[in-house]
Amino acid sequence: MLQPGRAGPMLEWVYGGRRYSGDSILVGQGGDAEIRLPNRGVYEDERLALLRIVDQKPCLLVLSDAEPISVNGKAVSGFCFLEAGDVIQACGETIRCRKAEGPDHGMITRRFRILAGAIALLALLFGAFLWLSSVSRGIQAGDESACRSSVYHIRVGYVLLQEADGQGGYRTLDSLLADGHVGTGFVTTDGRFVTARHVAEPWMNPSDTLFTDWAVQVENTNREARREVMRMITRLKAVNTDGHRLDFCTDSAHINRSRDRIFNAGTRTEPRWRRSISIVFNDFDCALGDCAWFTVPQKGTVRLASSDRFARLKAGDPLLFVGSQSVRDPEEHVILSPTGGRLKNTPGHGCLLHSSQFDPGDSGGPVLARLGGRVVLVGIISRKDADRKETTGWSVPVTELYGNGQ
Repeated sequence: MLQPGRAGPMLEWVYGGRRYSGDSILVGQGGDAEIRLPNRGVYEDERLALLRIVDQKPCLLVLSDAEPISVNGKAVSGFCFLEAGDVIQACGETIRCRKAEGPDHGMITRRFRILAGAIALLALLFGAFLWLSSVSRGIQAGDESACRSSVYHIRVGYVLLQEADGQGGYRTLDSLLADGHVGTGFVTTDGRFVTARHVAEPWMNPSDTLFTDWAVQVENTNREARREVMRMITRLKAVNTDGHRLDFCTDSAHINRSRDRIFNAGTRTEPRWRRSISIVFNDFDCALGDCAWFTVPQKGTVRLASSDRFARLKAGDPLLFVGSQSVRDPEEHVILSPTGGRLKNTPGHGCLLHSSQFDPGDSGGPVLARLGGRVVLVGIISRKDADRKETTGWSVPVTELYGNGQ
């Protein structure tokens, strides 16, 4: 089982005369990469790899095959562990791995150690006071450990185009392999598997073009017939860090389509009707539809925040986002990627706006907060906010799951 964490002998990466260190360093050609490599081809803003800490060891996780990546002259696909002295080559550039320069512990004086011990004791007493008085402390990395086995990495298998058979069922007209469409889901304490709708229905992702024609065909046909005579369904496969697997088909999904924005992307004579849950023209309500859930026999450990606890959230509160990634070497392993952020708006009737650092595949993951001394679910990861310069994102509030099996 692969889990992120800190390494024993800490390493750092050197590129272009600069030193980089941390539990997660993005290597790529885009503006969001910490280690930014030159763009030699037609790919724009390509995320190439992550330098992470896995099982207490430094690891290179390849995210794209757009550019070949090698370690010590040997090509790497998937992931490999690193050691001090290793040399990574990508885009004609070299990244070196070496031991981090630590502090000189011999220079730490006895007075400083006493002061540090006093500060630690005060912090412990203060934490105990907060716990006993039921005042919530901010959530932090590691608080997701209780729900680790309930978070799954999702791969979309096939998308099927179907039409009504006139006998209460459907027959399949065509199918497409949705290779590369991934996301995250989780199991709640009330026996629901929850994810983002645009993961379960990839054609609802505004950046998707693979299923555009099918989506238009379905909407045009149903609009003309004034009832559902065509549909698209998806087959999903999910696996957690323990290797437990779940399979789903979206014909059994619970999805609220009442807020969908339906618009004509064509002309009056040649209409191209589409559904959207994207935030357009400050229409935030439609984005609340970016969640889907399935009933499962087992109960998980992700607990929904009650309405009174959720009402305590306010702008500036810390949040923890739990996404997932999958690597195959040669068996499939799931790595959870928890990241912290802060709420930027006061929860009301719309989506949650927050600082974020999402990676591909995080959509659908749980957004956690510590409220009333308990780690609870307050949202579902939806998407980054592409209209803002700073790194921000949107999540569907947990209130969208109230009254739907709670």
